[in-house]
Amino acid sequence: VYGNAYESVKVSGQFLRNDGLFSVDSEKVSGKISFSGYGGDDAKLSVHLTRLAMRRSAHKPQSKTQKTEVHQPLIAIDAVIDKFELDDVERGAVTFRATPNNGRWDIGELSTITEMGTLTMRGQWQPGIQPKVEYEVEFNVEDVGLTSEQEWNH
Repeated sequence: VYGNAYESVKVSGQFLRNDGLFSVDSEKVSGKISFSGYGGDDAKLSVHLTRLAMRRSAHKPQSKTQKTEVHQPLIAIDAVIDKFELDDVERGAVTFRATPNNGRWDIGELSTITEMGTLTMRGQWQPGIQPKVEYEVEFNVEDVGLTSEQEWNH
């Protein structure tokens, strides 16, 4: 996932025509991944991971050469991660729901849920060499006193 390597991952599943269902299990990632309608306009990736631990990719300097845009078809994504860890810091549960719409994703939900509250974003994302993002953010706080005392580690 995004430049992360996972060791000793057990994978089982099946691929039938344009659909598939797989289970993955290791110390850093565990859960189920399914896809349907592969290669068609109604393609969808569904993910339910009980855990995912990853590290941010190292920043790579931009090349001076001219990059060309590669247009790949976007698919609908419905993903839930029960326990997400980034750079050895517990980040809570994550939900991501997106549908393709004329070369961009309409983000129905990108949220993270922690003991402090829920941070949710909705909007559009157009991938590419110069991606375009428009979104609205909503932050629902469980305990204002607890939230104001927390050291934000972002």
